[in-house]
Amino acid sequence: MTASAKEKGITLSENMIDDVLIVALFQQVGWKYLENRNNPSAFEPVPSADEAKPAQASAASAPKAQTQSGSAIYTVELEGKALW
Repeated sequence: MTASAKEKGITLSENMIDDVLIVALFQQVGWKYLENRNNPSAFEPVPSADEAKPAQASAASAPKAQTQSGSAIYTVELEGKALW
């Protein structure tokens, strides 16, 4: 990992396990994130309170989902055998 980081010009954090996990869990964007970690312009802007208001208004006017009451029984099968 350190060789790849040096090759790409990326400075790893003091706790390298965090960087290893980022690359392992997010293979498609992990390196790009590490490369731009200290560059706020590389990321989406933080939403403001004004931007959140229209979403709340539309959520209030949306029809409410119907709720079902009661219980249900599920059977988990693996290779034709019920496990639970």
